[in-house]
Amino acid sequence: MQVKMFRADKLEDLEAKVNAWLDEHGAKIDIEHTQTIAGSEAGDDAKQSTFYAISIWYYDIAKR
Repeated sequence: MQVKMFRADKLEDLEAKVNAWLDEHGAKIDIEHTQTIAGSEAGDDAKQSTFYAISIWYYDIAKR
């Protein structure tokens, strides 16, 4: 099993990254599990910013 992780500051950017990766790899993988999180972190100026992340656990079909 493999895992691919994505992170972005905007949900729309995260969706674009995931969709681009799936367009390239989607036919060659078997997705087992996904997890999406939202979090916040302090930047250099101590201002809180939100981020989004998704992880996709999958099997490479060619290797199964």
